[in-house]
Amino acid sequence: MQKQKSSLAYLAILLSGLFMLLSALPFSANAVVGQSVVSTQQADGILVRFQSGVSNATRQQVLSSAGCSETKQFGLIQSLSQASVSSHMSMSAALSSLQANSAVLYAEPNYIVTAAAVPNDPRFAELYGMNNTGQTGGTPDADIDAVEAWDVQTGTRVVVGVIDTGLDYNHPDIVGNVWVNTGEIANNGIDDDNNGFIDDVRGWDFVNNDNDPFDDNDHGTHVSGTIAAVGNNGIGVAGVNWSAQIMPLKFLSATGSGTTADAISALDYAVMMGARITNNSWGGGGFSQALFDSIAAAQTAGHLFVAAAGNDGVNTDVTPSYPASYNLDNIISVAATDDNDALASFSNFGRVTVDLGAPGVAILSTTPGNTYSSFSGTSMASPHVAGSAALLLAEDPTLSLVELKAAILDGVDAITALAGISVTGGRLNVATAINGLTRVVVTPETVTLAAGTSQQYIASGGAAPYTWSTSNAAVASINPATGLLDALAPGQTTVTATDANGIAGSAQVTVTTVVVSPETATLLVSDTLQFSATGGTAPYSWSVSDSAVASIDANTGLLTALALGTVQVTATDANGVADASGNIVVSDIAISPDTALLGVGDTQQFTVTGGVAPYTWSTGNLSVATIDAAGLLTGVGAGTTTVTVTDATGVFISTGDITVRVVNVAPQTATVIIGDTLSFSANGGAAPYTWNVSDTAIASIDTNGVLTAIAVGTVQVTATDADGFVGSSADITVSDNHIIVITPDTATVSRFGSLQFSATGGPEPYTWSLSNRNAGTIDANGLFRAGRFQTTTTVIAVDADGHQGESGTIRVVEGEGGGRRR
Repeated sequence: MQKQKSSLAYLAILLSGLFMLLSALPFSANAVVGQSVVSTQQADGILVRFQSGVSNATRQQVLSSAGCSETKQFGLIQSLSQASVSSHMSMSAALSSLQANSAVLYAEPNYIVTAAAVPNDPRFAELYGMNNTGQTGGTPDADIDAVEAWDVQTGTRVVVGVIDTGLDYNHPDIVGNVWVNTGEIANNGIDDDNNGFIDDVRGWDFVNNDNDPFDDNDHGTHVSGTIAAVGNNGIGVAGVNWSAQIMPLKFLSATGSGTTADAISALDYAVMMGARITNNSWGGGGFSQALFDSIAAAQTAGHLFVAAAGNDGVNTDVTPSYPASYNLDNIISVAATDDNDALASFSNFGRVTVDLGAPGVAILSTTPGNTYSSFSGTSMASPHVAGSAALLLAEDPTLSLVELKAAILDGVDAITALAGISVTGGRLNVATAINGLTRVVVTPETVTLAAGTSQQYIASGGAAPYTWSTSNAAVASINPATGLLDALAPGQTTVTATDANGIAGSAQVTVTTVVVSPETATLLVSDTLQFSATGGTAPYSWSVSDSAVASIDANTGLLTALALGTVQVTATDANGVADASGNIVVSDIAISPDTALLGVGDTQQFTVTGGVAPYTWSTGNLSVATIDAAGLLTGVGAGTTTVTVTDATGVFISTGDITVRVVNVAPQTATVIIGDTLSFSANGGAAPYTWNVSDTAIASIDTNGVLTAIAVGTVQVTATDADGFVGSSADITVSDNHIIVITPDTATVSRFGSLQFSATGGPEPYTWSLSNRNAGTIDANGLFRAGRFQTTTTVIAVDADGHQGESGTIRVVEGEGGGRRR
């Protein structure tokens, strides 16, 4: 149901007495789109939306060049900023500068909005809008049939954001239905839920930027009571949804003034905090691209934006009133009707821009200070629709935005007053809407399938034809026209059928694959083998393809070989998903041993019984082990392999794992000074390791592999693992001389350049010197400074025990820009 829209100048509360219209506001302004000329009166800064991909740094630069400073970034439209204009720059000049910048998508004034009306009459005794019996002199049943709807559903804790003047959250008829942010701890000065707002326990006041959205105007409390005054509590009035949670989002002040930016911020907050519905009893004037974009982003999040159509008494197809007139599918624009089902004299209308009507004349509801008042206006009609939407979600929380709006618009009572001047030609009827909820039912609702199988789905309850889809095409694919699903891989997916009106239903599919283990095996007659299954839903039932060759316990999977031959073993899970093994061979051939563990160079003799000679022997990995024609296996490298023997008829049998183990010792070589220690490590074997040296007179080694040098000589270090496999180092040399290592060993340094040297291998401190004093100087810390001569030298370091080390050649050259290490 599309609605024609156009351009925002200001916003206003649509309280209204019957003749107090928004046109009485003391200002007006033109729209700002692209390069258009604008009026900048009654604006508080600028709203700027940047092109996609513009960096934050560029945003700040663009704003600064226009004499502006960013004051806020928004959540729903992340490229949207609010900016203030510096005192030395006019609003029009700043707008012109921004609109001319290629990084800017659009810029427009942040209009100040103003309240336009006040309550007009004393309270009425009854709520004709909910249930009209003629009590106010009107026409019986000119109401929304709330009583009939309450026979089905009285309400649940559905959250409705009320973007308005705030809320008297202490009102006895509302206090029980005030939304509470459970992620926030009150009054601790901390943003506990990290949503950018501190202590926002019950919404936010965007006028004063604090956490107290109390209503100092009456209007927000009044519309909130129509939505969700506590029902059946013995006091006051009842809202359409007796139990809905009101999220107060104050953006209009005590005088009814506010800004577009604050309205956008309130909508941002509502969507972020999970409100699926907002009531917006404000509007009028021209088009704001920023507000349009924000409501469109809320649509993407599945949010329903219920808006008052306006109190100017005009055709909004010709004279749009925003935000109600925006051409967005998540907006419901609401006109006001009276107790005779007549269009209120002040109400706007429009065949393509106003969706439906709802009671909006002399509506009794809550007002601050434990009071009740009757107000008139499309502001009073809108909350009847918002409350009804909340009641529908209470009945079916799974309703999509499309389904929710369709139920409301399809459920109207057709009335003469709205025929031809609204989209539906009718007035809200929540009972018809709730009783007529369209639900697309997908059959089967849940199913478990084996990968590689198919399932035909059927949809009912909606308007054919249906379009089919799955949420995870890797798990299952579905023909979009026929609903035939093919299970592809293990996992879960959702099957969705969408009818001709965009209403969807879904079902859940689980795809499993049962895996039988072992996949293959060879047994002798009378042998048994235990099978297992994974990947399906227990319990499994077991069967074999040829009961003359083998039998299997149907419950446990224990197979018994009966006669020579080949069978396949099948496991079927609780959902009928099955998998079969490969060939299970029953033979009279056997190999021994079935497993073995040996080292590199070690041998293992294998034997075979049964079968028909001659036999052929092979291994699965020649880099691990080789085997000769007689079945003698030799370990050649670390790893795992198998041994297979095949008889003259082609019958074969394989062993389990044959493991060749290599124990590696590190380091392999080293030089150790007498008295020093060196740590060794081992891998490749089974811990723990036992350590030994070949000559305990030269070195000793402890249980942790730490060697201590004792005397000059050479030793080998061995590590023996828990299974007796031995690894050995090469020569470890024990010396009585320190080996001083100087770094860098060689280098090129420009004349008058410098280079830092370091030494290791001896006890500190080191004494530094040069073999050629003409090369330069070196200080006590090893810092070399080249002199004026092009020459060569070596660097000498002497440790605390007098052991000396020398570097390689250090060259001093002409103008190469400092030290160069090699």
